[in-house]
Amino acid sequence: MTSCQISIFWFFFTVFFLCMAWREWRKSKEELKSLKQANFSSGSIKLMNINFEDFAKELNKSNQESHRIAATSYFVAGLVALSSLIFSLL
Repeated sequence: MTSCQISIFWFFFTVFFLCMAWREWRKSKEELKSLKQANFSSGSIKLMNINFEDFAKELNKSNQESHRIAATSYFVAGLVALSSLIFSLL
């Protein structure tokens, strides 16, 4: 591979990882759509001693945290790809 081909390779990986980081970060700000539709205002719903309102909040928080972790990982991968791109140009 020539130096130009390697630079193009790293450029595409940089763009891909940074786009994925942005996408995951956006998703980390959203609630689960199915939980938005659930209406718990009529009182708490319990089945087998499970409070579904609390369960929905915990599930939503866990989902958002997973997206933040993925966003951070993609961002770090994007920075590594960017540094590789810079080094390939030297």
